[in-house]
Amino acid sequence: MALNKRQALFVEKYLKLNNATKAAIEAGYSPKTAKQIGSRLLTNVDIASRVEKRTEKIMQSAKMEADEVLERMAAIARGNIGQFIDVNGDIRILGMNAPLHLIKRIKTKRSEKFGDEIEVEMYDAQSALVTIGKHWRLWDRANESDWREELRKAGISEGDLFETAVQRYAAQIETKTE
Repeated sequence: MALNKRQALFVEKYLKLNNATKAAIEAGYSPKTAKQIGSRLLTNVDIASRVEKRTEKIMQSAKMEADEVLERMAAIARGNIGQFIDVNGDIRILGMNAPLHLIKRIKTKRSEKFGDEIEVEMYDAQSALVTIGKHWRLWDRANESDWREELRKAGISEGDLFETAVQRYAAQIETKTE
């Protein structure tokens, strides 16, 4: 069934505000009964279906593939403030090739002594490196090789370790069943 204009507006406002009461008011319903109306509208099958479809569409458009996320993290990890400094040592944020996605915050400070000062804060490269390292399980591999090396040094093979673990597990089961 098609939604009327107020119902369709309610859906759009609800998706924006994520609050049924406020969405009902902005869609033109009475503020006195907006809480009840908003709740009732969300239980309407047609409205709930429209909300679900629109939410799915929004999520698809906002979705980033893993490769894109890793590329952005790698750019942050490799980024440096030198990309924003010109030959005179002045900060240049604007430009055709400026990697603005590396900048977290820009702040201008007024100073009587020095004039306007621009502070540029970039995203944390170390955090980006840690995130990439976790994704590629770099530290898991290092730990894996460490315990295998320790076994080798102790003269224990992985097969012996596995056999010992199986024997201990079997003994535990026997003790519990007796």
